[in-house]
Amino acid sequence: MSTPTLTVDLAAVAHNARLFAALSPGFMAVVKADAFNHGAPHVARTALANGAGRLGVTSVREAVDLRGQGATAPMLSWLNPPGTDYTEAIGRDVELAVGDLDQLDAVADAARRAGRAAGVHLFVDTGMSRDGAPIDQWAGLVARARSWERRGAVRIIGVMSHLACAEEPAHPANEAAVRLFERAVSVVHAAGATSVVRHLAASAATLDIPRTRFDMTRIGAGLYGIDPAGGHGLRRAMTLAAPVVMVRDVAPGTPVGYGHTHLTRTRTRLALVPLGYADGIPRTAADRAEVMVHGRRRPVVGAVSMDQIVVDVGDLPVAAGDPVTVFGPGDAGEPTTGDWARWCGTNEHELMTGVGPRVERIIREPQAAPPTDPRDAARDPGVRTPPVRTSPDQKETGDPMPGTDERVHVIVVCGGTGAEHDVSLSSAESILEHLDSAVYRATRLIIGRDGRWLDGDGEVLPGLAEAVAVLDSADVVFPIIHGTLGEDGTLSALLDLCSAPYVGPNVRAGAVSMDKHLTKLLARDLGVRVAPGILLDTEDPDVLDTLPGDLRAPVFVKPNQEGSSFGVSRVTDLAELDKAVAHAAEFDRHVLVEQEVQGREIDIAVLDNPDGSLTVSAPLEIRVGSAAEFFDTESKYVAGNAEFLVPAPIPEEWTGRLRQASLRLYRLLGCTGTARFDYFVDDQGEPVLNEINTVPGLTARSQVPRMFQALGTSYSELLDILIRTAMTRAEHVPVARAR
Repeated sequence: MSTPTLTVDLAAVAHNARLFAALSPGFMAVVKADAFNHGAPHVARTALANGAGRLGVTSVREAVDLRGQGATAPMLSWLNPPGTDYTEAIGRDVELAVGDLDQLDAVADAARRAGRAAGVHLFVDTGMSRDGAPIDQWAGLVARARSWERRGAVRIIGVMSHLACAEEPAHPANEAAVRLFERAVSVVHAAGATSVVRHLAASAATLDIPRTRFDMTRIGAGLYGIDPAGGHGLRRAMTLAAPVVMVRDVAPGTPVGYGHTHLTRTRTRLALVPLGYADGIPRTAADRAEVMVHGRRRPVVGAVSMDQIVVDVGDLPVAAGDPVTVFGPGDAGEPTTGDWARWCGTNEHELMTGVGPRVERIIREPQAAPPTDPRDAARDPGVRTPPVRTSPDQKETGDPMPGTDERVHVIVVCGGTGAEHDVSLSSAESILEHLDSAVYRATRLIIGRDGRWLDGDGEVLPGLAEAVAVLDSADVVFPIIHGTLGEDGTLSALLDLCSAPYVGPNVRAGAVSMDKHLTKLLARDLGVRVAPGILLDTEDPDVLDTLPGDLRAPVFVKPNQEGSSFGVSRVTDLAELDKAVAHAAEFDRHVLVEQEVQGREIDIAVLDNPDGSLTVSAPLEIRVGSAAEFFDTESKYVAGNAEFLVPAPIPEEWTGRLRQASLRLYRLLGCTGTARFDYFVDDQGEPVLNEINTVPGLTARSQVPRMFQALGTSYSELLDILIRTAMTRAEHVPVARAR
């Protein structure tokens, strides 16, 4: 590497554009500030090819320049100072946002000079006290605009505003702004302009406040992968990198940089990188930020200079010319702009737009058009298949040498000693059937009901040591054992000890989520509602005497650590409670007794992506037929006496509450892979957590695949994401341990 570079991945932009196109009635791609420094002509072309209908910029200068670069789509400019000459912009069919009478009159005068009507979007202030007309001046602005429209000087195309607190969906300012916006629109309609385009939501509101989407959304930050709340599957498109200029080995106590603000603690190696605050590196990054070099994150030390930073690379064999990644999408463990924003006390927008002109730009075009078949991940530039490893003798094409199998070796571990043994085998069979055989070589390893390990042919292995040897041969392990001695973190602990990459929950997430009572204590502390209940130890002979006196039927009695509704009973007469407790105790010594919750049964899932982002599924509603009292084991696996509705027919505000609660729980527990969150939702749309499944059923017809299919993610693609995420996470584990 010979010079600092800023690489823009247009495949990521295309992916993000398609995501917003699916959410919005129509969307405007915001390409102001040279598309947040990603290259406005390139981003505009990519966004328009992937669902955008309009372009948005700040100034008329930006708009005219973009027209000169070949952009012909409808375009809006929304911020121009007094004295701006709008004539050329109007002549080139650039629409203009107006928020006061003087600006409106200036636009109308320019339109007469241009010899054509100016398209205008009337801008109302709904709470930012920034741009737009205050509501007490709104009627006058609308009346003047209609007057100019009747005289042929302007065409009222839209009504717009902006939300101050969209990154906090529950903030009361958002609802107040929506009401004020609707009031402003009604004034426009009453004045006779009834065919206006209403647009209020930008990226954050489009993602998390569905009510604000109206007729069109304006997508800027999200187009470049900025996701304030997380969990939506956006991909960052920008990578900043630079070569090492020189290295030096120094003794402990060596001062670094201006002011000697940093002293080395040990003998170490320092690498000089030719990027500084003139290139967009914030001075606040000193002794806080990290970069990636030789696959490891290393700290920036000493003061940030105008042209350079110093990185402590420890004992890494770094040499002049070696590449250093300052930030990127995070796919390989490198820092992201989100990391840098936290370290520097700023936002991602400032970091992206701040990269200076001295840095060489590289535009990476998408490899192919968006696929028509979502299962064909190899044709989708936004979906990366696992890399094919090459031997030293292998050609750079990646084609395997004759007689070798370079596919990713996946071992699916299934069965188990628990009640869900057969459920696990069904999930494993489906996974093996649907993994892409061109990419993966999949085999199975079975744990029998008696605890013995069997290979894929059903042959019993001599012992655990031989099972570990089989696991060690895998590129990635896919455990699909539900319930105890699997989902409860036991298997994860074994795989961690073997240093085997694996799909699914880590030890903590599995162990805590399997314990229903502990999960609900944590959820309650987090502000998520749970059903009132009590945990019983059935080895206590007086256990029923510990029940609260105000307990009322109906109640549910369930094993504290079991799944698939095994051992669960609905008790309508407390005189029958002892039988239900004894039945649950057949599966677990500890038994949970809970008050019945009246509500609809709604599930939602969260998926961890290779880049560290989270995707939340569509919600799914379970409706049980009249033959069953609740969604019991028979309804799930035998009688088929249940109906799945996906997406669940619930208001979008309810979905937002489920999404927020699930993301908070997923992050608190430190989940990885996918987890399913089961709720009851009352008639006010308030979710009550029932349980969390960190190894949910995973046949092609199970709930989780159905929920992601509703987002356009096929079952095969879901499996691919889970495996790639596990492999990426495993690559990062040594880095985390070294820090």
